[in-house]
Amino acid sequence: MYGRQSPAPCEGPHAQQAVEVALSSHWKWVVRLQTNGAADKSTRRAFDDAWQALRYLVEDLNCKDPLIGYRYGNSIHMQRNYERSVVELGKVVAGIEAHYPQMLPIAQSQYAEALGVTGHLDEAIQQHRQVLKRIPDSVSAALNLANRLSQRLDPGDAEEARELLAKVRSLGVSDYGQNVIDEIENRLGR
Repeated sequence: MYGRQSPAPCEGPHAQQAVEVALSSHWKWVVRLQTNGAADKSTRRAFDDAWQALRYLVEDLNCKDPLIGYRYGNSIHMQRNYERSVVELGKVVAGIEAHYPQMLPIAQSQYAEALGVTGHLDEAIQQHRQVLKRIPDSVSAALNLANRLSQRLDPGDAEEARELLAKVRSLGVSDYGQNVIDEIENRLGR
């Protein structure tokens, strides 16, 4: 996907090798890091390798490809540097939409999550609404929007959050999803 769709392929010394390291293993290692934790040395090492490749491409080579920028911003978010991830992810959403449209809901959802974590609730809700509009039957998009709506002290938002939770239940949820629903309902006062 990167090579054919890139509006600005990364160029410079060892750029192709860095792109391969950054893109080929990034998601696999993010998932493993989340499930195995940083205690697993091989997982941590692979995640660090992918991070260093992304950092090199963006910071040293000034690569402007939105897919690389998204993965870079996502890695920053995974490191819990939320304020910086908002900036980096915000830079690439339009480029993702233009050049990697199939990835837009994922990128927009991650951007919305970074906005929400940093207290930009209005902007986060707007982004989550757009994701849900694109994928109306997405359980995660509905839960994300309900979660952010429940954080505002507005009766209309609370009612919309309850409606979203009812929709999510009708679609079916995992145990984790049910835990998120319970947390949101507690916040809403059931």
